[in-house]
Amino acid sequence: MTVWAEGLALAKRVAADMTAVVNRILFLENISVHSALDVNTDYEDKDPTTGRFKTITHKRGNGTIIRRTTYEVDPDVPAEVPPKLNLKVVTIFAKDGITILQEVRYRVTYDSEGDITSETVLSE
Repeated sequence: MTVWAEGLALAKRVAADMTAVVNRILFLENISVHSALDVNTDYEDKDPTTGRFKTITHKRGNGTIIRRTTYEVDPDVPAEVPPKLNLKVVTIFAKDGITILQEVRYRVTYDSEGDITSETVLSE
């Protein structure tokens, strides 16, 4: 391999690394909260059995959504009586409040008192 070929390969690796860094910065900029005072939190749809809210939405001061967390009954797990909200879905939105940047699904487990003991990532 010549010096020029090695230099070209190095330049390509550096360019790919820089692109990855820039994309990460843009992602973090889209989800970062610029001021904690500008965030409003809405709690919706309280579960009568557990007393937990099924939907928690964090919004910017201008009303656009930053993040939405929903708790549901996982259809892939055998049903319990009373049903437990054992699936947590966290959705992160871009600055426009509509475009989904990331959605992560968790399996939630509870102890005998109904407190969350673990959250296992199912998919990102």
